[in-house]
Amino acid sequence: MNPSPPFKKRLLRSVGDSFAFHNFARAVEIADRGRKYLRVLTYHRIDWLDRRIDLDPSLISATPDQFARQLDWLMQYFSVVSLEAVLDSMRGETSLPARAVLITFDDAYEDFYLHAFDILRDRGLPASLFVPTAYPDQPDRRFWWDRLYETLLCDHAGSHLETKLGSFDVSNEISRGQTLRELKQSLKQLPWTELNDVVDSICMQSKAKPLVPAVMSWDQLNEVSDQHVTLVPHTHTHPLLDRISPSEVRNEVELSMQMLKQKTGCSLPAIAYPSGQYSRQVVEQSRKAGCELGFTTNRGINRITHCDPMQLCRINVGRETPDNVIRFQLNPASRPMQWLLR
Repeated sequence: MNPSPPFKKRLLRSVGDSFAFHNFARAVEIADRGRKYLRVLTYHRIDWLDRRIDLDPSLISATPDQFARQLDWLMQYFSVVSLEAVLDSMRGETSLPARAVLITFDDAYEDFYLHAFDILRDRGLPASLFVPTAYPDQPDRRFWWDRLYETLLCDHAGSHLETKLGSFDVSNEISRGQTLRELKQSLKQLPWTELNDVVDSICMQSKAKPLVPAVMSWDQLNEVSDQHVTLVPHTHTHPLLDRISPSEVRNEVELSMQMLKQKTGCSLPAIAYPSGQYSRQVVEQSRKAGCELGFTTNRGINRITHCDPMQLCRINVGRETPDNVIRFQLNPASRPMQWLLR
């Protein structure tokens, strides 16, 4: 399913692809020569739309060709840095180079290993991979949004879907896509256990089938960690941290750090909050668990001397977003316009 994008996205894509916007973005890049800012790009999946029809395609950040092109202009106009360098900078031990960019991947989907890894390695670029440590080598574990997608878009045969959140029209591809979007938004407001109960009840309406792993194996994770890829905790079971108790938050973070250390030897004190949902208590418990850096999904770039290291902003990369718009967002001049680019 690939419905027509909303008007704002169509307009942004049209403007971003224009020659005038390209020149504007380039002029901003030339003017930005300082070391005051850290830019963080967020990717999820690097794949083709039709390769894994059982996974939600909205998580595809770029095709392999798009990703390779984006890395090429990052190398030309920016300085790609490692998470270790960012941590040293936040501790005041070193300074980042001018126009520093950190490349991050959330969720450790297997297509990172199949596609993104070789593209990064061919260019000698570092990246950070946030790993939900309960998922490797467990094909029966699926992210809840992928389970919903497969049930609604691939398996559901009826015209209506009955859920604890109400009745939904699923009679055609367009209505099923709309239902999926509405459910994802509503479910994120529920307590974590209730969210899982609702998803379980929906997915029970589809027929069971053999599962193909969606997340990288521990062997694959160890392989990439030897090649400039930093493995970082993304909690253990990938809960919405603002929907569980403070003690559960701390346990999720600590267990993720411990398992990464045990399985791969990686132990950097950082965390990416799953689905970007966090609170003051989540930040506090993550600090108590030993984290020094926390990555949000709040859109923007970080002024190094003025940011909270536990609430770092990132720029999410979407496959519909023109390269020129992504590049513009990585510059300080874009800060007053971030609301438009959401």
